[in-house]
Amino acid sequence: MLKYSLLLANSAVGKRLRQFKLALLEGHIFLAKSRALIFLCGANHTPSTPSKRRELIKCAAETWSPDARVIYAEGIFRELSSLGAKSNVLDQETLISAIADRIIIILEGNSAFAELGAFAHKTLRDKLIVINDSQYENSESFINLGPLKAIKEEISEKNVLWYPMSPSGVVYGDGIGAVFADLMARLNLTSGRGAMISVYDCLPSKHSKTSLYFAPVVSQRFLANDS
Repeated sequence: MLKYSLLLANSAVGKRLRQFKLALLEGHIFLAKSRALIFLCGANHTPSTPSKRRELIKCAAETWSPDARVIYAEGIFRELSSLGAKSNVLDQETLISAIADRIIIILEGNSAFAELGAFAHKTLRDKLIVINDSQYENSESFINLGPLKAIKEEISEKNVLWYPMSPSGVVYGDGIGAVFADLMARLNLTSGRGAMISVYDCLPSKHSKTSLYFAPVVSQRFLANDS
């Protein structure tokens, strides 16, 4: 084991890790603005398979901005459960959404309507982008007069996108591509240098956006003393 550690320390990878650690400790590492974390909510067409609409949006956003990462709630829940998290799903979603740069909700199922109610809170509202069926655009419903109106009044009418949804869109997809240009404009995945990364922000226990980019073993290794 010691021999392996010495080989790693003297290897090109080991040297680069030490350089990275030093730059991190001295405050020379920054997270690019384009490295956005996007939380995508909607329906599933099987218990473990996101809707076709969500798959298409994930592909489009990550193609539009390769540095962006679109995450589904289901995958995060599985990871949290495997790590022994005991909190309820609502609290877990709220934690993820507080970390995320943007929250996209496709109103295509009952769970999505529940998520809209939870995430329309004032502390998260400015991150929300909602996609809904255009046949309900002028409806006098609670959804329109409540959370969607709040988003339009406090953030922007452009953060609520409409298009004609197909009844089979969850499984087969539909014309959701009609909102892609407006969606990407609202995501505003700009380039440039963002905030400085602190070494402590990399720790999983901090529940920060930065920590999601680092595996626990790597984060711990950066804090360890050089040998």
